[in-house]
Amino acid sequence: MEDNRPFHTVNNKTNRDVRCPSDKNDTEIQRPPQKFAAYMKGVGHNIAREAVRRHKELKSEIHSYCGQVDIIEARKDCVRFVCSTERQRDILLEIETVLNKNVNVTKPYSVMKQQDQPVMNETVVEGSH
Repeated sequence: MEDNRPFHTVNNKTNRDVRCPSDKNDTEIQRPPQKFAAYMKGVGHNIAREAVRRHKELKSEIHSYCGQVDIIEARKDCVRFVCSTERQRDILLEIETVLNKNVNVTKPYSVMKQQDQPVMNETVVEGSH
């Protein structure tokens, strides 16, 4: 019986390095499309509560700025956006007012943390003694 799953499983663990017989003709493994997230926090107020209350207005205002975003999600005291393009996220990052409220839009903490990491170049110098 042929296995139609994308990966073989060994001992209840997924082994992503092993390809199925049906994958032999593939030249590369397809990756899911990249998504770009941004988080919006209210300045002196809870924007998530406002977003839930006025979700249609928020959606149309965001749409007018950058077009259709994939996901708009209220979380605790912020609103999470998932964009399909980096350009959309860059437009969101420039927004300072939504629903007549002051807001601050940032990239996810993990993305900002990676950007702050200094690039270390190691040079090995070998000399004769």
